[in-house]
Amino acid sequence: MTSELKQVLSKVDTLSEEDLKALQKHISEKLERKETTIDLSKIGYRRSTEEIETLLAEFLTPEELAGIDEYELDEPLNLPKTLTEYISEDREDRL
Repeated sequence: MTSELKQVLSKVDTLSEEDLKALQKHISEKLERKETTIDLSKIGYRRSTEEIETLLAEFLTPEELAGIDEYELDEPLNLPKTLTEYISEDREDRL
């Protein structure tokens, strides 16, 4: 913690409730302005080609597995529906 921050915090301890609420509002607004949009598709865990092949080998025949181009394993899935739609359908099927 910097000495500057220690000074600020010691001053915060002396503020009234009304002043603390004003400070909280100011800090919240400042933080909201600094937030950026994050593309969640770029920060998720991505399996390696070997991991994907291992998983596919569990339910595909060796012939079917041989028919998959390695390039296809590196590309993101292009599903006809969103994952949310698949999950919703699965939930409906369970009920």
